Amino acid sequence: MVRRFEWLVYGLLTVTALVGVALWGQLPDQMAIHFSGGDANTVVPKSVGVVLAPAIGIGAVAVMQHGPDSLSRSYDSPAMKRASALFSGAVVALAQLYIYAWNLGYKLPTWLLLTPVFAGVVAIVGYRWRRGSLA
Repeated sequence: MVRRFEWLVYGLLTVTALVGVALWGQLPDQMAIHFSGGDANTVVPKSVGVVLAPAIGIGAVAVMQHGPDSLSRSYDSPAMKRASALFSGAVVALAQLYIYAWNLGYKLPTWLLLTPVFAGVVAIVGYRWRRGSLA
C-alpha cells in the first residue's frame, strides 16, 4: 500500500521529470549528468537525462518502503523510515534541478546543491544520535 507521504515523494520526482519535458526545447541534445572539478564529465541523450534521476529516485524509494528488510537497514521508527524516504527523494529532485540549470547554461556552484544535502544529513544523524539509535 502506498502511503500519503510516498505520494509526496513520487510526485516531487515526477514533477522534476515534467520540468524536463517543459524545458525540452531549451535543453541540449546531449545532457551533462555528472561533474568533476566544475566540469561535466558524463553526458547522455536528452531523453535519458530527463528521466534517469527521477526514475532512480522513485525506484529507490519504492525499494526502501516496500522491499525486503534485507535490502535496507532497520529503522528505529516509522517516522525515521518516512524521513529517510523523503530525504532521498528530495536529494534526487534537487540534483535533477541542478542538472537542468547546468545544461541550460547556469553554472551554479556545487555548494548550492551540497549545502541543503549536508544540512539534511546532519538533521537525520542528529535526530538518530539524540534518540540513541545511531549504531
